[in-house]
Amino acid sequence: MICIFSSIDDYSTTDVMKWLHHFGKEVIRVNSNEGISNDSMKIDISNETFSFQLDGRTIRLNEIEAVWYRKGSNWLCDLFYPVSVDDHQGFTNYLNYKLKVEEARLSEYLHYIIENTVPFLGSSTKGDLNKLLVLSAAKNVGLLVPDFYISNHKEGIGRVFDQAPDLITKSISDGLYQFDNTDKNTGYFTFTEKVDHQSTTDLADRFSPSFLQKNIHKKYEVRVFFLDGECFSMAILSQMDEQTKIDFRKYNEKKPNRFVPFLLPDDIDNKIKSLFGKLDLNTGSVDLMVDQEDDFYFLEINPVGQFGMVSSPCNYFLEKKVALNLIQRCKKI
Repeated sequence: MICIFSSIDDYSTTDVMKWLHHFGKEVIRVNSNEGISNDSMKIDISNETFSFQLDGRTIRLNEIEAVWYRKGSNWLCDLFYPVSVDDHQGFTNYLNYKLKVEEARLSEYLHYIIENTVPFLGSSTKGDLNKLLVLSAAKNVGLLVPDFYISNHKEGIGRVFDQAPDLITKSISDGLYQFDNTDKNTGYFTFTEKVDHQSTTDLADRFSPSFLQKNIHKKYEVRVFFLDGECFSMAILSQMDEQTKIDFRKYNEKKPNRFVPFLLPDDIDNKIKSLFGKLDLNTGSVDLMVDQEDDFYFLEINPVGQFGMVSSPCNYFLEKKVALNLIQRCKKI
């Protein structure tokens, strides 16, 4: 069988599973956020192999032919019971912290066993990359990266604007992406925003470290889905709409941006492949921006980014390609 580690609300996983069923492959899906209680799962580990019981069925490692790390983390290890010490909140907090450490070590070992036994797509540990380190790696393989600055004081921000008056700001990590469970029509998000010197005049002398980056006046954006050495690219024509000019995720539902198939220049294609090799990743989504001089700027990699948005408009059938990739990995055992 093929084992997919994912999250309960990931539609791409469901679509890939449909293709796998179409091709006659058995699939087991383990979700990281399905609310599995401590009492509903059993796990046994011995001699660098393991088995687990899910929904009343026992799955043994030697039954798994290939693994796809799609979404989430800590899929098999949310099994440690919290503890409480009466009248000693500090010690209670410490003990629960130590249990989290135990959980992390167990998770690390389980995936070590998997990855030394079974062919796998994706990564158990690299779903949330450090963007700053990735920008450095992108530079090292020859990709252009917009100049960026980080400062936590008003004087420093002023010096940044003296060097580069046209700037945007965004989070250093992935930022906010949270839906309100009590009201499905409400969500909380952070976007890339343009920032000018005037808007910073009321800042306090000290504040949290803030990320500023040179604003690239784009001709268009490019989203790339990388799958095991092959790039599938799409141009996003977002530059002519004031609503999506800085961040196309501020979708214009009345007049949507055009998404069209795109062929990367050979040198950019090769550099992206080199970057994935350097990061030891075999899949992920890449964001690029092309300026008015047709220069390609690398923005980021999301190892678990949505690829349905590239697949459907461009007729790439990426869900089928992922399914076939997993089936091919089964043959490597």
